[in-house]
Amino acid sequence: MRNSLRIWSVAFLVLVTTALVLAQPVRKDAIWARTVPTGTITLDGKLSEAAWSQTDSMVLVYGQDFADPTSGYRDESGMATPNAVNDPTTATVKFLVMGDSLYMALICKDNSIGGGPWAHFDAFLGNIKNKSSANRPVPPFEIFYGWVAEGWADTTTAFVGSGPGFFGQAGNSGNPNHGSRAERSDSLRKVWDAVTVVHGTTNTDATADTNWVTEFKFNLGRLGYTVSSASGDIVMMDFSVWDADNYWPIDSAKFTSNRTWWQGPWGNANSLGHFRIFAKPSVTTSSGTPPAFGYDLVVPNGTNFAVPTVDGQLNDAIWSKTPGFDIRYGDVTLRNSYKTTGPFVSGQYQPTVDGQTNAVVDPGDCTVKMFFKADTLYIGIDVRDQGVQYRPEYDRWDGIKVTINDRSARDVMEHRLLFNTFTVRVDSSAKHYALEDSAKTFAADGRGKFALALKAGTTVDTLGSDIDAGYQIEMAISLTALGYPAGRGDGALYEGITLFDGDPAPTGAYGTRTWWFRENGDNDGAAFVYMDPNTLVTSVEVSGGALPASFEVLGNYPNPFNPSTNIRFSLPQMSSVRLIVFDILGRRVSSEDLGPLSAGMYDHVFSAARLASGVYYYQLQMLDAAGQSPVQVRSGKMTLLK
Repeated sequence: MRNSLRIWSVAFLVLVTTALVLAQPVRKDAIWARTVPTGTITLDGKLSEAAWSQTDSMVLVYGQDFADPTSGYRDESGMATPNAVNDPTTATVKFLVMGDSLYMALICKDNSIGGGPWAHFDAFLGNIKNKSSANRPVPPFEIFYGWVAEGWADTTTAFVGSGPGFFGQAGNSGNPNHGSRAERSDSLRKVWDAVTVVHGTTNTDATADTNWVTEFKFNLGRLGYTVSSASGDIVMMDFSVWDADNYWPIDSAKFTSNRTWWQGPWGNANSLGHFRIFAKPSVTTSSGTPPAFGYDLVVPNGTNFAVPTVDGQLNDAIWSKTPGFDIRYGDVTLRNSYKTTGPFVSGQYQPTVDGQTNAVVDPGDCTVKMFFKADTLYIGIDVRDQGVQYRPEYDRWDGIKVTINDRSARDVMEHRLLFNTFTVRVDSSAKHYALEDSAKTFAADGRGKFALALKAGTTVDTLGSDIDAGYQIEMAISLTALGYPAGRGDGALYEGITLFDGDPAPTGAYGTRTWWFRENGDNDGAAFVYMDPNTLVTSVEVSGGALPASFEVLGNYPNPFNPSTNIRFSLPQMSSVRLIVFDILGRRVSSEDLGPLSAGMYDHVFSAARLASGVYYYQLQMLDAAGQSPVQVRSGKMTLLK
């Protein structure tokens, strides 16, 4: 059952227990770019500066599973039976920051370098997520660079001894299909540039090559990043290395072509995932071991509570003590409170319904809670919805979708981890839910339990003839069925959650989807979640958001209400808080001391069962150290309808 007061805070209360041992996951989706003084790096493709040997690196190898969750590789030769790869891609990647620019070194071992038609070339194809855009999720800024010899590209890259070209959306503003470095405009060079040194001779296999080395420079300030600020920034990127061999001239018995990618394979689309490049001025080539990357969310251990009954009703004791975070349509402030890259990959979408995009009068709104117990992951979702309905159309569902990457099953073509999708939605049956899942039939074989229950006073209808309270969902998912060894392995989850909300509103029906980190399994942006055995479920509800900057009243919901409403407020520091309610004539009708509270976001349930219908005003007072006099006061207005 919901407590009368709910708190979200910036960090979990960590209780260390010696009885529980679990190795923390090593993040292969993140890397540090160390900062160097201005003037350290010269963009020449030589990598002769000492700083390049003093920074971190990642190695991509074709044919090896090197960086979960979404890295992979695949054959691109087009041959029914591809030849054996005798010269597999081996690419080393390094990053440095100088001023507002990110420098990247790409060292590709390759004994056959050159270009040809699509997929039969050596190239770099990727993107940096463009934070300067107001769109959410942020769009990709494409980086396409290599030996691409097609009619739409630069056929000179197929000449013996030629260098690579700049292509795609951000290749060359004069002619995006012809991208020699000399052709590029100054404005594009200021955003990104590259220089390549080839150790060998391109487009001829008369003699073996050694490698090609590219040095990139990206002006991050123009893409919305602030790596030179004291707090630094996290750059979001993905790329693939394309590698064709024995094509100059083609040797049908030896020819191979493939690509290997780090998290995402494409340049002009956000697909599968991205890796994070952490940077801040205090992390330099001489500062020693950099700080830990941390996680997007920590899921606590429920070992000190009884196993809940999975019936769709979150009334077991553990749920009222479990951390939570919200997903809410139209709430930019909430989305911006998500950790790391969450504000930029989380998003929302409103499709057309019956050919129209009608006003959203009751935004989708839910609280998500998670804990694990032994080898089972429990997920509880409390959905607040005034119009619960059943519609079979995808764009009008009411429900929740959870995507979690498998930890052992891989795609047979791309060799990346598969994902599992669990969708629990309202339907027209007496049980009021339909389960849809991919890859494994969890409900049928007993490895998972799922339930949805309507809240009191809620009915499933399509006419909007009453005002509902919403519904709750419980999931219990066997982690071993997701490919984890007994004991949860390294405890890492790669996850995304989407809320579906369809309403038959008086102004016209609509549907929305709002997601935390990843919308669907093939989309970019899974959250890196850690199931920590030493973080126990306690009596305090918490989340991974940032500390509030000020004392604010954030409204109450529902409004109008009967007989209770949730008053939401933020508290920037530990303080005692008092709630006073007045009627329309200014008479005090209620006063409550909410007690000393830690900094965080709060919901207080105010009951007006003894009051008459009408308009009421309320004050929240932040009190002095003695808990007596108000030092800050915030007000709100609410309507009681009985």
